Order: sequence, then structure tokens, then C-alpha cells
Amino acid sequence: MKNIELINASAGSGKTFSLTQRIAEALKSGIEPEELMATTFTNKAADELRERIRVELLKNKQVEEAGRIYDGFIGTVNSICARLLTEYALDAGMSPAIEVMPENDSEQIFNIAIDSAIEQYAGSMEAAARRLELDGRGAGFSKNDDWRDHVKKIADLARSNLILPGTLRECAAHSWESIQALFDPPAANNLDEELLEAITLAVNHLESIDITTKKSRDVLKDIKNIKGRFDRKDYTWSDWVLLAKLDPAKGEREIVEPVSAVADRILCHPQLQEDVRQIIEGVFECAIGALEGYEAFKREHALMDFTDQETKVLDLCRYNTAFTDSMGERIKLVTVDEFQDTSPIQLALFLA
Repeated sequence: MKNIELINASAGSGKTFSLTQRIAEALKSGIEPEELMATTFTNKAADELRERIRVELLKNKQVEEAGRIYDGFIGTVNSICARLLTEYALDAGMSPAIEVMPENDSEQIFNIAIDSAIEQYAGSMEAAARRLELDGRGAGFSKNDDWRDHVKKIADLARSNLILPGTLRECAAHSWESIQALFDPPAANNLDEELLEAITLAVNHLESIDITTKKSRDVLKDIKNIKGRFDRKDYTWSDWVLLAKLDPAKGEREIVEPVSAVADRILCHPQLQEDVRQIIEGVFECAIGALEGYEAFKREHALMDFTDQETKVLDLCRYNTAFTDSMGERIKLVTVDEFQDTSPIQLALFLA
């Protein structure tokens, strides 16, 4: 059982100072600088942590230890992983020709892979995305959500959490099954035709009478606008929701009620169910395509990114007893600054 201690406090309360003190005390009690592994999340923070430890050692008159502090594993998670992979390249099964991409380059290449996958799927998802208002249309507060943004989020999360394509497909299937359970059984009749007929009758009737209330005039305006979108085959599912909730004045309710009655059956509309299924499966498949394209690019050019570094070291921790035995002998203290920024892969590394 590992001895784990957590320093939990608000920002600016001295967590890094406390961490520095703990490290200095450990070095004073017999742990050697080479037996220390201290990680943080930026190169600047790593340099500051190293310098703080060195100064603390000098205060304690541990001059020799202060001079050897640079031999310890102090740095960002990725810089430490890079050092370990250099030392244990053969154990990791790595080619010495593999180059680690700078973070900005890897992000740019990953985004290109995402854009390429989105371009491949965009045509088949356009109609469903428009009806569900996931097409990114509009601007400002009225801008629609965009299914492409969800592709990027899923692909990025999968990449940083070691989620494989097969698992993503299982996630897609589970997502659809969960949402499908909320729908009513698909209607056998043509709901579009029923609704358009009800709308047409309601508009004709309302226009033939003298409407005296603003409330009912606004309802007529809404119905006519939606009828125009139906005629152009450009309606959205939010149009159905609006029609289901029409609330005219009392004198016109009987005229409008048939429209709301049909629109209220939206959850049994086969096209709505198909649109939702298509978007869910399409977004996940698009994310899978982006991940596979990115991995293919790295293989073709003998490249790896920071996540690959972490994954390689994690594999060594999990499957290479020679590595774990060696590190168990070498490292006596592991500290993590800014622990709240730890990714799942990094957490697995720290606990390995």
C-alpha cells in the first residue's frame, strides 16, 4: 500500500511552499536528490520548484545535496517521461528515430485530422443537424450549437484518456439506447402531412375571422412562419415544440388545438428518432476517424506526441517488471504540484 499524502488548500495559501518544505525534510532525513521525482505542469513552475528546493537545501547547509538536485527527476510530467523513455528505450520497444512533436505542432496536426474527418461526414449529417439545430447557424446568443464542436470534444477526450475506437463505438451505442428509451413508439402514419393539414386549416380559419387579441395575432404569425418553413421543407424540431405549446386567447383555442395535438406527438416521429440516432453515431464515428487519421500521420512520419510519451511510460509501469523493479529501487519519493490539473493517464502513472 502506497503512503499517499494530499495537501488540499485554496490558491495562494502556500501549497507549493509546504511541498518544498516536505521535500527538503525528506532530503535531510536521508533520501538522495537522485531518488526524488517531483512533477508540476509547466517548465517555468518546474524551474521555480527546483530552485526553491535548492535554496532550502542551502539554508540547511546541505551544499552537496543542493548541487545534486539537478540529478533528480524534477520537471513537467512530459519532460520526466521523455527522460525515462530515453533511458529505457529498448524496454519500451521504441525506435530511436521517433521524434516527439512540440505541443503546438501536435495540436495543429490533430485539428487537421479532425477537420478532415468532419469534411468526410458533413454531407451526410447536414439535414439532420439542421432539423436539430446543431448546424452552428446564427450568431451571438442566437447561434445554434454545432455538432462539429462535439466531435472535437469527444476526439480530444478520447485521445487524452486512452479511449480506443471500439470503446467509442460502444459509447455511441449506449448513448443512443439511453435516448431511444425516452421516445414513444414510431408512428405508422405520416405526421408531417397531418401537421401541415392541421396548420393549413388553422391559418385559413384564423384569417377568416376578426382576431381581437394580440395573443392570438402572435399565434397566427407563428403558425404562418412555420407553415412557410414546412412548405420549403426547412422546418426544425423546435418548430414542432413551439406548435405543441401554442397558447392563443380563449376564443381561438378550439381552432388551434388540432395543430398542437399533432405537434405534441413529436416523440413518436420516426424522422426525429432517425435524426437523433444519425447525429449521435455520426459524431462518434467522425471522432474515431479523426483519431485514426492522426495516428496514421504519426506512424507515417515516425512521430509521437506528449500523450504517447505518457502512454509508453504507463505501459512500462504496467507490463515491464524490469522497469518497475528498477524504478522502485531508484525513486523513494514522488510529489505532484498542481494535482488538480492531472489527467487520467497521469493519475494512472502516479499511482503505478
